[in-house]
Amino acid sequence: MRPPRRLNISTQGTPQGPPFTPRRDTLAHQAAPMSRGSGRASFSSSLRTPTMLQDPDASSLTGVPEVLAVQEIAFRQGQHDHGVARDRLPSSPFAKHFDQVWAQFYVFGKEFGGEPIASSRATAMSSSHPNFPWPVLINPYTQDLERPNGAVDSEWVRKVCGIALNCMQELIRTVCKRQGDWRKIVCDVPTQIKQALMGFDDLRERYESLQRDAREAVAGGLPQGY
Repeated sequence: MRPPRRLNISTQGTPQGPPFTPRRDTLAHQAAPMSRGSGRASFSSSLRTPTMLQDPDASSLTGVPEVLAVQEIAFRQGQHDHGVARDRLPSSPFAKHFDQVWAQFYVFGKEFGGEPIASSRATAMSSSHPNFPWPVLINPYTQDLERPNGAVDSEWVRKVCGIALNCMQELIRTVCKRQGDWRKIVCDVPTQIKQALMGFDDLRERYESLQRDAREAVAGGLPQGY
């Protein structure tokens, strides 16, 4: 994609920020395609509240490094302001040493335009059901400064759980080959995945089946299909 032109936006001072690269989707990038819905962005309401961007105590996004949070929120704000005449850069809610990052990604978003990315599964469910505490299970595109934990995204959670079960299956295959230190291999998924997959009947049944296969393989047997 052609690099965006720099807008004539004035900033105050010469901020000294840490080195950074123009990337805003480093985290959970593998699962991002299924979260790019065509509906209106659920986080856009916070961007339409000017006072939010003036809050010096605005929190970070759960599980997201601060510099990436700055990049994402600045890019979204720029997208929101696409086509709006503005001579000055909107104030950043982040620490001053991120001002340069904020300015650059605001420009990127303003040049790029379009609707900010939103999860196709982020619904009002989040208002009555808290999101998972493990960042891996949180779709970062449902997060904003007013909702740092994001919204429950069942499609995202299902995909993450599916990946974990696939890994468990591969561990069982390794044990069946009896190669290397196969006796030290733990054929299981993280505790957080065990808890999350309980919300999906098919995934729970698959996990129980894999548990049986794992026990048989560790005992020296060869489960069917391996």
